[in-house]
Amino acid sequence: AAATSAWMIGITALPGVLVAWGRGDLADFETAAAISLGTVAGYPIGAALSGRAPVQWLKLIMSGLLLFVAWEYLA
Repeated sequence: AAATSAWMIGITALPGVLVAWGRGDLADFETAAAISLGTVAGYPIGAALSGRAPVQWLKLIMSGLLLFVAWEYLA
């Protein structure tokens, strides 16, 4: 299921990236490439660790991440 989800995210994100790049909204291509490479490299590591990590820890990490994103949006 994880591989299917990752595949579908990539398939649906690609048209949006191409449109943004065509309009000139994606000016910092190096940053986008670095994030993409980090995501591709981190995906198998996260998939392997998530099966062994306690659910409580995963919930705490996810809630912390969501709080950080919310803070950044509001700031």
